[in-house]
Amino acid sequence: MDGKSKVGYINREELVERIRRQFSPEYAEFLLVQMGYSPQVCPKCGSGSFTTLWLAKPNDAIDGKMWAKWYFWCDKCFSGIRCPLGTWRIPRTTPYILHGDEKALVAALPENLKLIPLKLVPQK
Repeated sequence: MDGKSKVGYINREELVERIRRQFSPEYAEFLLVQMGYSPQVCPKCGSGSFTTLWLAKPNDAIDGKMWAKWYFWCDKCFSGIRCPLGTWRIPRTTPYILHGDEKALVAALPENLKLIPLKLVPQK
């Protein structure tokens, strides 16, 4: 190694294309809506109302932000996804439930939630 690291940046269109190549079409469309890269319209039923449930550990907060995972679903048809691999940083002021609190998670998730399986598309 020469000690120099390379940082590559991609634009919005490249990111959207990577997501569509990496995940199954159904999962990718929900992820793009959650990330704000697609219109806020449910790919299943056309509703525009969604909920994101954050699961975080506040004891790991850095500069007012904490690491979190999430569940995201349509409030009408209850189709949704879980956070793909990795974690996201959210402001400490974001409403959340404690990561690892299974009772709180069960109580917070809709009873009829239909999670779309996280399917990675094999890369060629």
